[in-house]
Amino acid sequence: MTPITITAETRRISEILDDACDKLHTAIVVLFVAGQIDDSAMELDEFQLTEIICNSMPNHITLEDLAYASKSELYRMCYDELKAAM
Repeated sequence: MTPITITAETRRISEILDDACDKLHTAIVVLFVAGQIDDSAMELDEFQLTEIICNSMPNHITLEDLAYASKSELYRMCYDELKAAM
């Protein structure tokens, strides 16, 4: 079995994506409470949110840019992918 090596770079990527998932999930909760989106969005897990974020990122956005995106910016960026997932 090949050992998995976690580098500082992979740890940073993981932290950025975890933070982005938290921000996106918070935006989803706020919009759900406000009656703006369907409750099926509340069922999306961290893996699904990560996939949605990665699939939604335009080519000109880097992971570092993603680290500084607000909840609303992330939601707007991911809107089409979120709708497809719900």
